[in-house]
Amino acid sequence: MEKRLKQSLGIDVSKLKLSLSLGFLTGKLEKEFISHEDVSNDLFGYKTLLKWLKKLVDSSVDFLIVMEATGVYHQGIAHYLHSKGYAVCVMQSGRVKRYAQSLDQRSKTDALDSRMLSMLGLERTIRLWHPPSEELQQLKGLSRERSSLLKDRTTENNRQGAIDSGV
Repeated sequence: MEKRLKQSLGIDVSKLKLSLSLGFLTGKLEKEFISHEDVSNDLFGYKTLLKWLKKLVDSSVDFLIVMEATGVYHQGIAHYLHSKGYAVCVMQSGRVKRYAQSLDQRSKTDALDSRMLSMLGLERTIRLWHPPSEELQQLKGLSRERSSLLKDRTTENNRQGAIDSGV
């Protein structure tokens, strides 16, 4: 086996499943990828992922896990992996989209997206993600609730306006 310079796991996150692609940068600066069948986006899937990683990841080489921010669906796996001591990077969707465009990738599947995220981790220096503080999490929740209430109020005002304007 050729010496590895860097390792990166790309995770394409959806509500129900995680698509996984583990990439390696070799001493010849070539990239190699190993995919895993999709796992569920729950504790059982997270444990399956860890078992797979423990078999393949070389602990003496830099290892990074890259995923795209997907509303709230990425939060469980990001917190879980961070709590296990892994270096996690949660990328904003705009940055990921621009990187994918730079690859001139024409197809879009979960498997290709996870491989692209793995490649991103191998090629770039990326800022690591850290869980937000308890206060920030509460503030985000309150902000989402406020936005939802404002939207509901607008809907009700529009509905009442339509009723008042009717014959």
